[in-house]
Amino acid sequence: MSRLAIVAVLLLVLGCRRSPTAPAPFLSGTITSRAARLYGPPPDSFPQMRVEAKPGAPPDQMCDNVAVFFLTAVRSVRYASGLAADTSALTVGAKVRAWATGIVLLSCPPQVAADEIVIDSAPPQALALRPNPRLQRRAASVDTGW
Repeated sequence: MSRLAIVAVLLLVLGCRRSPTAPAPFLSGTITSRAARLYGPPPDSFPQMRVEAKPGAPPDQMCDNVAVFFLTAVRSVRYASGLAADTSALTVGAKVRAWATGIVLLSCPPQVAADEIVIDSAPPQALALRPNPRLQRRAASVDTGW
C-alpha cells in the first residue's frame, strides 16, 4: 500500500510542475511613447505605452512590429536582474519584453492590456544604489544606546 502511495505522490508532483518553456512575450522592443490614452475630457485618461520591435520600420510593417499596451492592470513590472519596479520605470527608450492578458484589439497597431513587463535596460538608479560613504560614517558615529 505504501508503494502505491509513493507512486501516486510522485505522479502528482511531476504532473503539477510548470512547463519547462515559459510563454513568449507578446512583443519585445523599445518604448517609443508613454502618452496617456484620453477617453473623455481631460483629465479622464489611462496610462499606456507604445512598444516597437524595430523602431523606424516602414509604415507597412507597423502591424507586425508595434503594439500599444494599456497599463491599467499590470500584474508585474521588474528589471531583467529581478529588481522590482513600477510603471514609472517604463520610460521612452527603455528596452522591454511585455506579456499580454485579455482581449487583443486587432487594430494596426494591436492594442492589449499588459500583464507582465520585464525591463531589459539597466535600472537608472544603478549608480545611486552604491553605498554613500558619508552616510555610513554618520551612521557609525551615532550612539544608539544599545
